[in-house]
Amino acid sequence: IVRNLGLDDDDYDRECDAMHPFMRNVNIHNQGLFLYADAPSPLQQFIRVLEVRKLAAFAPSLAARRRTLVVHIALNSCEDRVWRRFKVPASARLAALHDQVLIPITGFSRAYHGYAFADPRDGAAFGPDERKNGGYNDLVGASRNYLHLASDANVPLGLLLRGVDDTCVWTYDLMDKWAWTLRLEAVEEPPQRPLGDDAADAAAVSAADAAPARADDVVLIDGRGACPPEDSNGLDGKGGRAYADFLRAFSERGPNSGDVAAAIAEVEASATNYVEDSLTGAPRRFRPDEYDLAFHRAKLDRFLAGPRVKRRGSAGANVFKETHAACAQCHHRLSVLRRCAGCGAVKYCSTECQTLHWPTHKPHCRRAKKKKKQLLQAASDSSS
Repeated sequence: IVRNLGLDDDDYDRECDAMHPFMRNVNIHNQGLFLYADAPSPLQQFIRVLEVRKLAAFAPSLAARRRTLVVHIALNSCEDRVWRRFKVPASARLAALHDQVLIPITGFSRAYHGYAFADPRDGAAFGPDERKNGGYNDLVGASRNYLHLASDANVPLGLLLRGVDDTCVWTYDLMDKWAWTLRLEAVEEPPQRPLGDDAADAAAVSAADAAPARADDVVLIDGRGACPPEDSNGLDGKGGRAYADFLRAFSERGPNSGDVAAAIAEVEASATNYVEDSLTGAPRRFRPDEYDLAFHRAKLDRFLAGPRVKRRGSAGANVFKETHAACAQCHHRLSVLRRCAGCGAVKYCSTECQTLHWPTHKPHCRRAKKKKKQLLQAASDSSS
């Protein structure tokens, strides 16, 4: 399906001219420009319908939302030398996964480049909503690599990784295309909790069962290899293949040979993730074969405890938004959150959490709805 519909496929790229998928998608978009007057082409409309149906059909059970996934992520073309292994809740939405988990454990810069998650089974792709988070210069690359990039704001990781050995591809920097393959290694089921003897115990158990896996369940287990340089600085090319060539030269000739030493010096002098670390603000040494597990665990903990960062505005604009949005009942922040339909003032990760929180929220919700109705009535009276 991926190849037939003209979507990006990294494995296919390796078997043929790397420009073929790019030119194929450019031709499809040009056809839409001239034949359909800027409207989506029939093929693009078809892809969008498939993605809508994919999301609508995914209704995970309560137990599925509380699962913890053990995930292995490896840089394509460098799979044996650059990888990480971590645990994360299945309910984690892709936007939060990118900003608060993958960025700190890989070592890239925060809110610097655009990204996309792709499902190799059907070609569905999810990333920043260009209407709200269009500040990434490289989002222009989305149209070159994907027929449609749907918003990842309310898409859980469990949609892409459902069973052991399922994979998806996270591409960071849509121009240089640092493609990483995520593979589900294991699924940890939530512990079974016996019901208590009284109503209070039963309510506590119900609340615990309604909550998804917590951010505390995000654990960096292990890793190997340094993060590649931002913007492919210091490399003779772009992306994973160029980095694989550099690592091969590093192993064969050593870090002190002329071209390798020059590349390392250029990385440390110009790559943003080494010039100024997003955790400490200080420069870091580029040691290709090393992975500081303790440092990246500390960075992960800091990112999880702090806000999620979005890049807003038009392409290239340095406009950022921080959000601490969390479920009003269980206070989980990584999960997909939905607003209360009544007042729109609070968010929940599940209908179970909303039901449990209703006795507390009920008076506030009714007051908010009443006030909203009064404001609408006042606006209608003034206009008439």
